[in-house]
Amino acid sequence: MAYIGFAPVGKPLTANDLSNGIVTQAAIADGAVTSAKIDTNARKFPVNAANVATDAVETAKIKDLNVTTGKIAALNVTTAKIAALNVTTAKLAALNVTNEKIAADAVSSAKIAPLVNLQEDTSLVAAAFDATTNIDLLTNSVYFNSNAADTNFKVNFRADASTSLNSIMGIGNTISAAVMVTNTGSAYYINAHEVDGSSVTPKYQGGTAYSAGNANSIDIYTFTIIKTADATFTMLAGQTKFA
Repeated sequence: MAYIGFAPVGKPLTANDLSNGIVTQAAIADGAVTSAKIDTNARKFPVNAANVATDAVETAKIKDLNVTTGKIAALNVTTAKIAALNVTTAKLAALNVTNEKIAADAVSSAKIAPLVNLQEDTSLVAAAFDATTNIDLLTNSVYFNSNAADTNFKVNFRADASTSLNSIMGIGNTISAAVMVTNTGSAYYINAHEVDGSSVTPKYQGGTAYSAGNANSIDIYTFTIIKTADATFTMLAGQTKFA
């Protein structure tokens, strides 16, 4: 093999064999080295945290590289590996990861079924229920008041103070809730029902509307709310005495 102007000390050619200035940035024409000219197999090299510059991987670059669920699965991306990389809710929020962007079947009953000892949060109410009590279903779907009721009262089901239940439910969606009322000597009860501030007449368990509570008991009211059309709901209600 011949080299221009000199003979190298050894083979293969190394940086020490090139005289200063023979190969320079100016000597390489713009665009002379392109992705198309680099063989795919020549670009195989270790990619690790140390080799990836900060912000080198961006959403736009992932899109251009066509990163898909199938390819992630093939690479065996697991919860443990994500945890090790410290992927947090705050980081996902910053990247605008929304429900709509997560595939509908990403979380399924079959995947949840193996979990055991699941717990549900309960809102513990610190004072007697108000004459109109808002049940914020984005907070909790179980409300318990150990303080004795002091009046009959109305329940209004909503998502939260600034969000309607209608806006978070699709037609055909169903949501359930339970309200636990403590009575002492007076048998107070839930005497009116609303969804997003609009009156709804429930269909009652057993076919008869409850007209009183039960003295010296905890009455549990269960509700199933079905969205049948825009801002239109069917409510199923039941009352059970515990003493």
